[in-house]
Amino acid sequence: MQKEYTKVEERYEALTQSLKGRVSLDSDYKEKVRKLGAELKSITECLSTVDCKGGSLEEKIGNLLEERIQLVDAEKKLKVEIERLMAEKENQAFDLTMTTEKLSELKQEYNTLAASLNKLEKERNDKDAELNVLRTEMMKINDENKNKDEIINLLKAKHGTSTVDLTQNEQ
Repeated sequence: MQKEYTKVEERYEALTQSLKGRVSLDSDYKEKVRKLGAELKSITECLSTVDCKGGSLEEKIGNLLEERIQLVDAEKKLKVEIERLMAEKENQAFDLTMTTEKLSELKQEYNTLAASLNKLEKERNDKDAELNVLRTEMMKINDENKNKDEIINLLKAKHGTSTVDLTQNEQ
């Protein structure tokens, strides 16, 4: 009895697996049918949007092909315009690079000129200081000369009177 039970159980398992496989196949089939139905519905909707009044299908196809050609031409024109814009962008990038380099050179020149100007200002300040020292010395010399002139004038005045005294004494 146990053997029969085991055989029945094995047979039951085999049938269960077979049914699962069929259900799986059936599910796959149903899924494919559903997808085909959806595609058919999509195509039907697409065809329903095409105005088929007053013309043959060949005319409509011809018109669609003509539209496609126009779209391809427009696409080519857009590609040419994009290429032109890309070339212009590259030129602008090059110009920007050149401008940046020129700006860098000008900044370097500015820094050099600023350093030269600072050096010249320092030299001018040094010369101004020297000039002030020389002016002070000149003022001292002028003062000394004035004092000497006063002494000479005093001596002349004394000498002139003593000369007059001497000449009067001699007479």
